Amino acid sequence: GGVGVDYEYSGVFLANGADELVLIDGDGNEVDRVEWDGGPLFPDPTGASMALIDPALDNNAGGNWCTASTPFGDGDFGTPGAANDCVTGGGGDLVINEIDYDQPGIDRAEFIEIKNVGASAVDLGGFELQLVNGTGGGASIYRVINLPSVSLAAGDYFVVCGDAANVFGCDLDVTPDSNLVQNGAPDAVALVESGSGALVDTVSYEGDTGAPFTEGSGAGLEDPGSGGSGGPNENKGISRFPDGADSGVNNVDLSTRCITPGAANAAASSDCPTPGPPALVINEIDYDQPGSDAAEFVEIKNAGNATADLTGVELLLVNGSNGSIYNTVALPSIGLAAGDYFVVCANAATVLNCDLDASPSTNFIQNGSPDAAALRFDGVVFEAVSYEGSVAGFVEGSGSGLEDSGAGGEDNLGISRFPDGADSGVNNVDLRRACITPGRANTALDADCTAMGPRVEIFAVQGSGLDSPLEDQTVKLTSNVVTCLGTDGFFIQTPAARSDGDGETSDGIFVFTGGPPPVAVGDLVDVTGEVAEFFGMTEIAGSPDVEVVGSGALPAPIVFDAATPSSDPTAPSCATGAIDSEFQFECFEGMRVTIADGTVTGPNQRFGPDPVAEVFITAAPARTFREPGVEFPGLGLPPIPTWDGNPEVFELDPDKLGLPNRIIPAGSSFSATGVIGFEFGDYELWPNELSVDPAPLPVPVRPRQVGEFTVGSLNLFRFFDDVDDPPSVRSDGVLRDDFVVSTAEFDRRRLKFARYVLEVLDAPDVLAVQEAEKVEVLEALAAEIAALDPSVVYDAFLIEGNDVGTIDVGFLVRDTVQVDAVTQLGAEEILTFDGSLLHDRPPLLLEARVLCDCDDAFDGAGGDSDSGSDSGSDSGSDSDSGAGTPGCEPGASFPLKVMVVHNRSLGGIDDPIDGPRVRQKRFEQAQSIARKIQALQDADPDVRLVVLGDFNAFEFTDGFVDAVGQIRGDFDPDRNLICQTNPCDDLVDPNLDNQVVSLDAQQRYSFIFRGNAQVLDHALTSRGLADRLRGLEYGRGNADAAFDLLNDDSTPLRASDHDGLVLYLESDCPRALKERAIETLSAVLPTGDPAADDAIGEAIAAVLRSLSSELWLDGRHLSAAGKTVFDEEKDAVEELLEVAGGGDSDSDSDSDSDADEAPSPEVAAAVAAAIADLVEADRLLAEVAVGDAIAAAGACPPGDGDCDKAVKEIDKAVDELAAAAEELADGRPDKAIQRLKKAWERAQKALARLS
Repeated sequence: GGVGVDYEYSGVFLANGADELVLIDGDGNEVDRVEWDGGPLFPDPTGASMALIDPALDNNAGGNWCTASTPFGDGDFGTPGAANDCVTGGGGDLVINEIDYDQPGIDRAEFIEIKNVGASAVDLGGFELQLVNGTGGGASIYRVINLPSVSLAAGDYFVVCGDAANVFGCDLDVTPDSNLVQNGAPDAVALVESGSGALVDTVSYEGDTGAPFTEGSGAGLEDPGSGGSGGPNENKGISRFPDGADSGVNNVDLSTRCITPGAANAAASSDCPTPGPPALVINEIDYDQPGSDAAEFVEIKNAGNATADLTGVELLLVNGSNGSIYNTVALPSIGLAAGDYFVVCANAATVLNCDLDASPSTNFIQNGSPDAAALRFDGVVFEAVSYEGSVAGFVEGSGSGLEDSGAGGEDNLGISRFPDGADSGVNNVDLRRACITPGRANTALDADCTAMGPRVEIFAVQGSGLDSPLEDQTVKLTSNVVTCLGTDGFFIQTPAARSDGDGETSDGIFVFTGGPPPVAVGDLVDVTGEVAEFFGMTEIAGSPDVEVVGSGALPAPIVFDAATPSSDPTAPSCATGAIDSEFQFECFEGMRVTIADGTVTGPNQRFGPDPVAEVFITAAPARTFREPGVEFPGLGLPPIPTWDGNPEVFELDPDKLGLPNRIIPAGSSFSATGVIGFEFGDYELWPNELSVDPAPLPVPVRPRQVGEFTVGSLNLFRFFDDVDDPPSVRSDGVLRDDFVVSTAEFDRRRLKFARYVLEVLDAPDVLAVQEAEKVEVLEALAAEIAALDPSVVYDAFLIEGNDVGTIDVGFLVRDTVQVDAVTQLGAEEILTFDGSLLHDRPPLLLEARVLCDCDDAFDGAGGDSDSGSDSGSDSGSDSDSGAGTPGCEPGASFPLKVMVVHNRSLGGIDDPIDGPRVRQKRFEQAQSIARKIQALQDADPDVRLVVLGDFNAFEFTDGFVDAVGQIRGDFDPDRNLICQTNPCDDLVDPNLDNQVVSLDAQQRYSFIFRGNAQVLDHALTSRGLADRLRGLEYGRGNADAAFDLLNDDSTPLRASDHDGLVLYLESDCPRALKERAIETLSAVLPTGDPAADDAIGEAIAAVLRSLSSELWLDGRHLSAAGKTVFDEEKDAVEELLEVAGGGDSDSDSDSDSDADEAPSPEVAAAVAAAIADLVEADRLLAEVAVGDAIAAAGACPPGDGDCDKAVKEIDKAVDELAAAAEELADGRPDKAIQRLKKAWERAQKALARLS
């Protein structure tokens, strides 16, 4: 309303957004038309008209229209019946280019930036900024800022701020200093022509303010102010990008980016720097030389973290007498990298590394008292150094006492910041007089100066500490010998004649060139560069200058052997070892060393791009082992032991200096010469000469002997399949979820394990496994084994446990074993420390019977033996003396219990936070298992029990918890920290025996950690197996093998990180005992006593005759002529008693082979062992026969006469067995055999009556 019109229409309206308007004359001819898109090419105003900027312009071009800003009527905008109100005078070329309205913390650095995007200058007089509160979608102007009458050049910027002290490049400082611009939701900033009120530009943010202060939409356009000072939103605002872009849509043209007040907008939106001049410092000045000042320079350093643009930066040289600038040097428009230097000099011919040769060539810089140098940007001095006093306006703090004297003999001295680039804002604190280093890092040294840094010796650079005392300083090392070449640098060493002779300071150092070194071994070189600690290794870096000045003899290498490096952490080879024994190699860093007879103590590691990496070594000719106690420095609580940690162990990187890389197994011996380097926190030998005698791998366990069966253990190293099983929930609510591998990995690892089981472990009859995902994984492994060797048939047993990663314990059991039960133990037991489940992988108990495997030994055995027997019996006849009795039926098997364990690891046991829980859990797990063992022993004192697996504990105490000792029932509470807070009761009696200790000391390991061999995998046995044990062996090929071989399925090597073990046991097999007796006796022949040799020969012959096939039905049953076996055995024993000195035995022997003298201890032991085996064989034969008779009599009908007679024979047979035991106890084994024969004969009579 309130507007005069020329024509009023009805029923016609224009659509919002895109539309079209056509002007037609009275004859229907088209006069003009315009069609608009409703943005982004045309304006899309709300509550305002769209106006053509100039009637002469093409009205079908959206850029020729503007949004009207003159109010009319009832809240509308436009100029109906009047000239359009599009801005004139160049205002249409102005845009609001950037706004920072919210900072973390108090808003003290807010600003608005205007840019002239046109081709001509624009006078800002007559324009104003209107700040708009858009609450609720309204438009209330809360502040108006009138712009000054200044000419803004094309492409230039004008910055309005609240506090120029906090906004670099501010052109207009207005009130208030803080909270100048409101924070949105939504708000807006508009640029308006003051006289006409025409809207030039507007930006609405955090939503859409009321008309006309939104172009398109401001939704989502935000300057985040959260995160606090220094946080991720520091120095952010909203800005047009590309710089000055204006499509007419606020949230398209502007976005959150790093602020750049007064400069082109940046693409970056993170890690935003504080706006301002480049982070440059005047780092070094040499303004006075002895004689003519012809080598003066000023060094500028980029002390920032990003490349600095030198455009517009000026170097000012200031006369201190009147504060006048006597020389201005404009720096070039180049980028100076972070940490880099720019040298302005008077004469590039006399100043090294000069980047800008300025005038004049001499007396370029005044000599002070006082004078100054400064840097200026955009008319503002932002850096100044005043020397020999303070120059007003060009000093930071004070320059008093800061002097480059230029006196005679003080060549190559200047004033420089130290540490390099240091800027506390006080000139005479930050700078000092020191050797000049133009274009390089400054030094604190002021003696023996050269034109590029001080001349120093290598041992001065290395110093006696872990880090160089000259770190980050430029030095010049002269006339040193090149000792080794690498791919990206070389080593130099001080000639012996110049060494300081101090064992705590190294004479060698690495020079990093970044590429092939320009020197040869034996060259004498000068090197200038910057001392750096590259991840702990001292080196000369910073693109060093290298000059070959001659040649020299290589210094003699330091000899490393069993004494050096020291194996005693309290007396390290280097004093730095007192800080930490791992640092006892520091005084050798960079020097030549040689090892004549070293040992590889740990195989090749693997790191990302280096799959075949360093090995662990010792310079001594033997492995290093884990020993009892807490690792040095220990707990300091005697008698808890302290382990020295084997500080003599370090690393060898075969190919670090360009030698061919190679796989080197642990246990290998080697000789090498090279240098000591340091990387990834470890000292290493980097050889240029290397000879290796590789340890053989794999080393399989020995084959079973006749009558033996085996129980093994193998950690499967997180053996998962390629099936993603659904998660499960433990009883305490904790989630268990598996890990999924690729099909290729599952196939590869399954094949490796199958080969390892067959080729290295010889397919144990019972194989206890750890770290298997589920029973299906074990079933797949069993199938793989069968595919490789169909004669090896395994059944898999596994019960899911509590491990959150779903690794469990289980069994693979061959068809040579009958499984009676598999029971999980203690799955719901609770850890008292925190109420969690105690056993992540609860023990699993296998109850089984090893089927009689001696029949295999019987098949075809002894068939060609000439026994001399005249029995004439046919072993295949239908004898009534037991013929037809099955051989290896359940009653003729070997009962056995096997418990597999996998206890909590050692990880974190010494941690100050988690350590108490780890120790308590390991202790309670051991106690729990000990109770279970004792329960089995209480139920059956003669139980045949094997407890084996990954105990994650040593055969001795670790000083915290002796887990294996507690499980065995043999430990010292005083040597365990856990026993200071817990009752450490001995729960096992009788003790179990750890079969690992039966091995040679050098073989006691199943795992290698940091180059130290150790036992984590044990086999404990009960008293009931004491006379059945035949040894333990580890199958070598995992712990000693290079880690990367895990990926190679062409070999069983490194199937796991643990070596598997095999325990050998002897079952009840009479024939095996006889054959062992023969082997035992044969091993001591000849004895040196002919009579003894004859007697032993006769005994062997008798035993061989007893093995004749016609005397046997199977491995445990004799034929009808079986009594001959006992007779031959008795004869053999009588011969052996003669050898042992038992010639007065009351026997019927007519032997004339009495031994002439007492046997040696070795012969006596062999004879005693053979007699014991022969008597035991006959006992088993008699007991089996009696047992068969008892079983048969149990089926007799009541009142059967034959049965009654059979029972009487059985009773007499039992009496004979008892009598045999008494004879044996009285030392009459030959009489015992007679009694056993009678027991067997009465059992045969009973069986005949029952048949």
